[in-house]
Amino acid sequence: MPSPRPHRRDPLRRSLGRSLAVLAAAAVLLGSGVQPATAAMPTAVDGTDPAVAAAALEATTATVALSANPVLVGAPLTATATLTSATGVPTGTVTFSVNGTDYGTVGLVDGVASVALDGLVPGSYWVRAQYAGDATHAATVKLAPFLRVGVTDLPLVTEVTPAVVGEEGGARVALLGAYLTAVTGVTFGGVPGTLVDRDDSRLLVEVPPHAPGTVQAVVTTVAGTSSPLPVEYVGSSAGMVSRVPVRIEDESHTGPQPHCLQVTGTKGVPAGASGVMLNVTVVAPYQVGYLTVYPDVPGPRQPTSTVNFEVGREVANAAFVALPPNGRLCYARVGGIARVILDVTGFTMPGSGTELQDPVRLVDTRPTPYRVGEVNGPVGPGVVHTVQVGGRAGVPADATAVIVNATVTNVTGPGNLRVFPAGAPVPNASVLNYAPGKDKANAAIVALSSSGQLSFYSDTDGSTVDVVLDVTGYVTAGGVYAGVTPARALDTRPGAGHVGDLVGPLEARTPYTFALPAAKVPAGATSVVLNVTAIDPSGYGNLRVYPSGLGDVPFASTLNYVPGRDIPNLVVVDLPDDGSATVTLFSDMVAGGTVHVAADVAGYVVP
Repeated sequence: MPSPRPHRRDPLRRSLGRSLAVLAAAAVLLGSGVQPATAAMPTAVDGTDPAVAAAALEATTATVALSANPVLVGAPLTATATLTSATGVPTGTVTFSVNGTDYGTVGLVDGVASVALDGLVPGSYWVRAQYAGDATHAATVKLAPFLRVGVTDLPLVTEVTPAVVGEEGGARVALLGAYLTAVTGVTFGGVPGTLVDRDDSRLLVEVPPHAPGTVQAVVTTVAGTSSPLPVEYVGSSAGMVSRVPVRIEDESHTGPQPHCLQVTGTKGVPAGASGVMLNVTVVAPYQVGYLTVYPDVPGPRQPTSTVNFEVGREVANAAFVALPPNGRLCYARVGGIARVILDVTGFTMPGSGTELQDPVRLVDTRPTPYRVGEVNGPVGPGVVHTVQVGGRAGVPADATAVIVNATVTNVTGPGNLRVFPAGAPVPNASVLNYAPGKDKANAAIVALSSSGQLSFYSDTDGSTVDVVLDVTGYVTAGGVYAGVTPARALDTRPGAGHVGDLVGPLEARTPYTFALPAAKVPAGATSVVLNVTAIDPSGYGNLRVYPSGLGDVPFASTLNYVPGRDIPNLVVVDLPDDGSATVTLFSDMVAGGTVHVAADVAGYVVP
C-alpha cells in the first residue's frame, strides 16, 4: 500500500470541499425528485420509484476516532469509524483514506469498522471514512481530527519571541525550533498556554496569566519535553524596566518620508507598555540634519529633534518615546541620506509613575518665531537659568522629575550644558558637550525642585549658545524612579578630577567593570540612569555600557565617538541581582586605541 504524503492544507481542503459538494448535490437531487428533462426515471423491478426509495433512506451519523493523536512515527495507530442511525444499526462497508490514499474498505460489525494506519512518515494528515450506505441507511463521509505524526527526536526550542509579556496574559508568543509537529502542550512556569497554530518549526501560543517574574517555557511532544527557555512576566507597576540593548531597526533612507514600525510584542517590549527607551544612532549622513522619533499617532507635530547629525559622523542619542495603544513609533529625518539604527534599551509600564508623552517644547532661547519660555538667548557662560516645569508642557504640578531632550544650537565655542534641580549647586556633571557650529542633542532625566523647577547652566570660555528643551515625559510621586542631582560616579582621567575605581583610559576591546558608590545608588536598586561621556578618544569607535555579569558584550553601542570630541549620552542600565551596584564598559575601536570615560548618576529605580 503506498504511503500518503503529509498534508498540504489548501489542495486537500479544496478536494474535500468538492467531494462534499458533489455528495450534497446528489442528496438534493434525490430528495427533491428532480429528473432529467429528456428521460423518465427508471423504475425498480418491483415497480417502486427510485426517487421515492432514496428519499426514504434514514440519515446516518458517523464518528471517526484515532487510537493516538499525536503519535510517534512507527507507533501502532488505528482509525475507527462508528455509524449510528435513529432506526437500526447501519450495515455495509466503510472505505478509509489518508490524504487521499486508500487504506482499505472494511465491513461494519455492529456499526463499527477499524483499520490500521501503517507506514505514515512524520507530518500532518487528514483521515477520512466514507460509508457507502445500505438498503435503509444513507451514505455519509466523516473526517477524523487532524492527525500529527511526530519524530522520535525531543522537541528543540531555540527562541521565544517576544520573551517579555504582561502579567495579565493573553499575549501571543512564537516558539521557534524543530520537531514540534506532535506537540501535546506548552507551559509557562507550569501553567498551560493555549495553542493557536503549529508546524514543525514554529508554535504560536497564547500565554496564560502569571505573577510578575521570570518563568520557564517548556514544550511537550509525544517524544518528550524541550529544554526550558525563560519568559519574563511584567506587572503594570514595573515602572522603568531596563534591557540589554536589542536592535529593532537598521535601515538606510533617502527621502524625508516617515518610517513607522511595531514595537510592543517584539524584541522584549511587552504588549501594553506605555513607552520605550531607545538608543538612536545615525550613521554616515552626507548632509547636516536631524532625526526625530515620535509616537505613531495622527495629527500635526512640533519640529523637535532627537538626534542632530553632522556630515559623515556617527551620532547616537538616547530617546524616551511614548507608545500609543497600537504600540508603534515613527521616525523622520531632515537632511541627507543616512542609515538609522534603533536599539531598545528598556520600556515603561502604565500606572508606574513614569509617564512618557509626545515631545512638547518647554524652552527655546532663539529669537522669534522660535522663542518659547522666559529665557532670552543666546545664553552666555556661567549664568544659572531657572524655568518652571511643573504645570507646563504636559507635566503635572506634582511631578518629581522630568524627561527632556536637550539641544544646543548656534554654538560659537566649545563647552558643555548642565541641567539640574533648581536650587541645587551647579553640578560637575554635564548633559551634553558641544563644539562651534555643531548642533547637539541629548536626553536627560532631571529631578525637579519642590516647586517643580529646573535650572540649566552653560559652561564655556566666553562663547554663547542657544538652548532648546523638549519634554518627553515625567515622573510622579510614588513612582519607582528616583531622580537625583547629577553626581559623578566615575572619571578615569588621572589627577585631582579622578573619581571611581578605574584609573587611566579604557583600552580597546577590553571589558572594564566599576562600582557605583552606595551613597549615590542605594541597596535594592534594580537599575541606574547614567549620563556617560567619552572623553578624548584617540580614534573613531563606540562605547558599550551594559549590566555586569552579562556573558557576551552586546552588539548595540551606547554612544559613538570621534577624535578630538567629547561625546555624552544617557543610558539606563540593569544592576546585578546579587545586589552589587556595578556596571561594565567596553570600548570598541581599533587595537591600541584609548578613551577616557566619565559617568554621572542621574537617578535609579527601586521597585
